Amino acid sequence: MNAKDFVATKEMLDCVKNVLLCQAMVATIKPIVEAYQKDILQRHQFHIWDYATREDMKKQKTDRICLDEKDAFLISDEDFKIYDQECKKARDEAGLKVDMDEFCPLLVAENLLGKANNLLLDSMFPVTGLKQEDYFRSGDGCKTYDKAINLITSLLVAYTKEHKINLHLPE
Repeated sequence: MNAKDFVATKEMLDCVKNVLLCQAMVATIKPIVEAYQKDILQRHQFHIWDYATREDMKKQKTDRICLDEKDAFLISDEDFKIYDQECKKARDEAGLKVDMDEFCPLLVAENLLGKANNLLLDSMFPVTGLKQEDYFRSGDGCKTYDKAINLITSLLVAYTKEHKINLHLPE
């Protein structure tokens, strides 16, 4: 297909709009959530216990402090209860809303973005001939998927500008 022959469908345009809105949501929420998570971890200095896996090292263990929210699942259950409770309190104080109390607003936003990305790829199937899983079959999997999302988003945004199509995004 020649680039001049490409015509974006309403579904494609709706999907790219949704991706852009979800990207904005993640970009807005992420610094807030990560800041309070890091603050809580820094204040409490929760411990992570790593046990060696090599046979000759199994008796040794090392203690380190959890300072990265991505490692919070490694702290003790007792410490995680404190961390989780304080995250919920900070979330509420920041005015971030979730459907269920146990939800993290950043994870909710990232999940919505992932779903929006998948719908965008699905909408482009008639053009690309690729299904979602095809993007992960390459040697670099997630990188190819991310590149495809960025490329398709750029293509459709450029298309809307060239054809003077308003996606009606909030300012």
